[in-house]
Amino acid sequence: MRSPYVQFNASWQRFFAGAAIGAIVSWLLFLHMYSIMQEKQIATIRSQKQIIVDQKNKIDIWEKESQSQNKETIKKMKIHEIQVSITNYRELKLDLLSAMEAQEAIRKDLSSLLTKDVESVYKSKYLIKKTIENKQLILNEKTYSFEVAEVLFYSTLHIEVIIKRV
Repeated sequence: MRSPYVQFNASWQRFFAGAAIGAIVSWLLFLHMYSIMQEKQIATIRSQKQIIVDQKNKIDIWEKESQSQNKETIKKMKIHEIQVSITNYRELKLDLLSAMEAQEAIRKDLSSLLTKDVESVYKSKYLIKKTIENKQLILNEKTYSFEVAEVLFYSTLHIEVIIKRV
């Protein structure tokens, strides 16, 4: 038995051949355009990575320089002023002049701390506290002692004191 002869129409053959060739050409064109775009993207990403690395290096340099300057500044920082405040002189019915005399007496005892660097003064904070707390002062024929409430260290040494009657 013989298979029947199938006759193809030439117009259909040309259509399918054109579609196949068009698909191949369009695919090649797409690959070419896509590869060009990818090359541009890769170049952009590489340049951005280089910029990021450069900026990180600059930031590291600035941070190191800033930290070294901060350390030098802290080392150079000195006590320029001593402030003493008595918080409860009104409760003991002391007049302002007596409170100022007490503040001046404490400031006079701590005057050796002026022009010392903050770090060494901070290391001797317990000695400062004991110096103030062991001091007794006679005001208006009454004896008073002191208790340190708060000490703040910076270029100004600020000490808050509570006064007590002995």
